[in-house]
Amino acid sequence: MTHNNPMNLKHDHIIKVEQDEVRVTYTRYSAGCTVFGIAFMALVSLGVVLFIPGSGFSRTLLAYLIGGVGTLFFGIALLRIVMTMMQGKTLMKVKDGKLINRNQSVELGKIKALEYGWHNRKPSGRVFTSVVVDTTDNKTLFFTYYNIVSDNAIEEFLDTFVVPYITPEGQTKWRISKESKAESR
Repeated sequence: MTHNNPMNLKHDHIIKVEQDEVRVTYTRYSAGCTVFGIAFMALVSLGVVLFIPGSGFSRTLLAYLIGGVGTLFFGIALLRIVMTMMQGKTLMKVKDGKLINRNQSVELGKIKALEYGWHNRKPSGRVFTSVVVDTTDNKTLFFTYYNIVSDNAIEEFLDTFVVPYITPEGQTKWRISKESKAESR
């Protein structure tokens, strides 16, 4: 079987290039690993609530506190990922000069800064990885990829299909950001 990859993309199983759009999709394997890990942690947290309490007030309180918070946290994370997966395999795409996900879009020419990975710009950025976009009209948009696509694939997607079309200021910031990441590795 020959595989058509005219752009020589390293992550062509994730980055799908079509005539009128470029999509970032997840694989069943990566999604399955993420779902399994989060489901396991939710079950462990629930197990703490169900099986640890019993001997002493402080131990019971601690079990309910840790288990309850863990169950709530991992349960919500699991629901978000499963709901995302039910909406299709495309997490984001470039089409008609715009970066698009299920909920929002931005013209590439209006992007003045771009970063990806974990961030502290909103609480879910510490849990789920995102592409964070700052625009020329001072808006911040989040294109979440839920840890089910590698940062290397996202970097290749942004480098190849987004950064060449953003503002010169954004391109400079992107280059500086990449250089500092390379130095820290």
